[in-house]
Amino acid sequence: MDHKDALKCPRDGADMVTVVLGEAGPADGVVEVDRCPTCGCVWFDALELDRVLAITGGAKTVDAGNAASGAGRHGATGSGHAGVAGAGGGGVGSGASSARGSSAGPRRLKCPVDHSDLIAMSDLKQPHVRTDACTVCGGILCDPGEVRDLAEFSVKEWWKLVMQRVRN
Repeated sequence: MDHKDALKCPRDGADMVTVVLGEAGPADGVVEVDRCPTCGCVWFDALELDRVLAITGGAKTVDAGNAASGAGRHGATGSGHAGVAGAGGGGVGSGASSARGSSAGPRRLKCPVDHSDLIAMSDLKQPHVRTDACTVCGGILCDPGEVRDLAEFSVKEWWKLVMQRVRN
C-alpha cells in the first residue's frame, strides 16, 4: 500500500523506510513493507505478511533480526496471549491489548496508518511468536526476528501442534 508520507514507527516514532521485495511485471509480484531503521520493527499492511512469507528469502530480506530473537519481546512477559485463526504465518489470533510498561505507566502502541490501538496477537502454529495488529486496517507490526521466526516452522513446533490437535 502506498503511504503519502513516511509512517512513524509505533515503538520509537522514527520514520520508517520502505523495503521492496519482488519484481514488477504482469503478475505484480512486488510487495512493499515499512521497516524502522532504528529499532528494526516491520509494518505490514493487510495481507502483506502472508505475501512476504510466500516469497523465498522474503523474511530474511525484510527482517533485521534473527529467528532466535523473535520470541524475546513477549516470551518472558507471561502476558497470556490466546490464538484464534487469522492472518500471518498460518493463523494469528487476538489476545491481550498491547500495553507496554514504562516509567510513566503502560503505553499503548498505535497503528502507524490509522492511529488506532494495536492488539497483541499470537500465531496458532507458533504461539511463542507474538505480533501487534490493527483491528481497523488489518496491518501487523513485527519486532526484529519475528518474521524470520514465522518463516521457520521446526519439527519440534510441528510435533507440538500435532499433539495439541490429537488432544482436542
